[in-house]
Amino acid sequence: MSPARRFSYPAAREGETVEERLLAEGYSKRLIVLLKQLPEGLTVAGERVRSTRPLRPGEILAVALPLDPPRVHRLSVGVPVLYEDEDLTVYNKPAGMVCHRSGSHRYDTLENAAEGVFRAMNRLDKDTSGALVAAKHQLAAAKLWRNIEKSYLAVAHGRITGSGRIDLPLGREVPYEPKQAVLPDGLSAVTEYTALGYSPEGDCTLLRCRLLTGRMHQIRVHCAAAGHPLLGDALYGGDSRLIGRQALHCERVSFSHPISGRRLALSAPPPDDLRSLLEACRLSAVLMK
Repeated sequence: MSPARRFSYPAAREGETVEERLLAEGYSKRLIVLLKQLPEGLTVAGERVRSTRPLRPGEILAVALPLDPPRVHRLSVGVPVLYEDEDLTVYNKPAGMVCHRSGSHRYDTLENAAEGVFRAMNRLDKDTSGALVAAKHQLAAAKLWRNIEKSYLAVAHGRITGSGRIDLPLGREVPYEPKQAVLPDGLSAVTEYTALGYSPEGDCTLLRCRLLTGRMHQIRVHCAAAGHPLLGDALYGGDSRLIGRQALHCERVSFSHPISGRRLALSAPPPDDLRSLLEACRLSAVLMK
């Protein structure tokens, strides 16, 4: 059998089935189906068992989760890593890097930085920088899915004060095109924001944004819809004279570790272009508060 990540779970109660035990541990039904097909996927005392088998007190359910093979085409330049263990990696993704491979991006993506199959748990746009969590196996992915809290730094046009919440549904403006728009029949999208400070001239504001949903281009579209597009975001009306990409950076992710349960909070330092923008807007001191 190929290399595997192994786990063991004592029976929790009389008559609990293997599937019930695994579901209680956070396994998805799809992953349980995969394990059932593997010779050593699910065993008790070294014997292969069905997912419907009842467990008895004192029995130990053993799980052998296969690991993905090493990636053939790896990046020649490393991507900064904020945290890594045998279950997950948290990258500080640079702006200008695509997350997933495609026809036009085969060997220069964040996916190429991963050892095996790349499972991004919080996808970032190509020109958005910052913290990105990637699971190393199916169990970590199942437990992390939709369980990551994300905080972003954004520089928006105009003077904004206080805190607020933008609740506007989003969808594709044109089918199969990436640009999003506020649409009455779009998917629910909610962004919370706090203004950290604005420039002396009042022409731009540093925001901290928290996503309550994870729609494509959500912060960018919500800010533009509120009349405050992000600097550098030409797609949604932003001025690109001071920065050549949207001024958006995932500064922090927090989540419970999928295996140990330990709470992790990881911060990604802003890249040079964003720091230079903050200096040009005289907002650097605001970030340090």
